[in-house]
Amino acid sequence: MSPAEASQTFRAYLDALGCPAPWAVVERSGRMIVDAEGKPCASAMPVASVAIVHERAELICSAVNAMAGVLPAGAMAPLDPAHLDALSAETAHFLRRVGAAAGE
Repeated sequence: MSPAEASQTFRAYLDALGCPAPWAVVERSGRMIVDAEGKPCASAMPVASVAIVHERAELICSAVNAMAGVLPAGAMAPLDPAHLDALSAETAHFLRRVGAAAGE
């Protein structure tokens, strides 16, 4: 099974369980985890300091979202056209600088 197929399968499981991705931590509690529809779907147990419990909840969300193939907020897909354009521009700039330094 390819990584994309595994992500689709995991996402289908979450959907079938009624807790679609992406998951997020509710900031006001710091430990309540909600699904894509804002419904509570999990909670980190309050067995440590508030900060540690919050970090555990964030880690749970990150793991579930990664398994479901959901990128973190603000991340760009590697093959996103805007990303490729920016990469091409940066590569061209670098090659111009290297070429100039090499005496081309």
